[in-house]
Amino acid sequence: MIFHFIIYCEKQPLGPDSSDHSTILQDSSEYLLQNICNKQPIEISIEEKLDRLQDSAQSLLKNIQDSIFTPDCAICHYSQWAPHKLQLTPDSTGTNLINRPSYKIPSLNLVVPGNPDSSYLIWKIENRPGIEGAPMPNFSFAISDKDLALIINWIMVLGELEKLSLKPVNTITPKI
Repeated sequence: MIFHFIIYCEKQPLGPDSSDHSTILQDSSEYLLQNICNKQPIEISIEEKLDRLQDSAQSLLKNIQDSIFTPDCAICHYSQWAPHKLQLTPDSTGTNLINRPSYKIPSLNLVVPGNPDSSYLIWKIENRPGIEGAPMPNFSFAISDKDLALIINWIMVLGELEKLSLKPVNTITPKI
């Protein structure tokens, strides 16, 4: 998984043999700046990077909350009586998932920032060997690959945020 920052630049002619733009979107922002905009990468402060990562994490969580957790998960995980007291409501999702041990396998955290392969939430969604209990969501439908990618991207952004802030990310709440 590669984490990309989107950086906008002034439009510049791409040249006569650059009709396929799809590969340009996959390149890194540094490549875009140097080769498309003919500019050097923009230096921003650590505080600005932290703010951008925080905004990105909040926006991703809001999208995940609105499109996955609320309609698909909060059916069961909505109140103090939620299974294993794991509430996935807008005001509690980040706090209840990030760096929190699984109820069933306490040695595994539900969400490990920057490491989706070690995040028990991903194991449960993908129905990996070694999970305890039923895969999630616990109904006849599965989360789409697109939705899974959104959750994985959020976990990766959390990892970047944690690395840059030099402290554990314990709580991220979605922007309302």
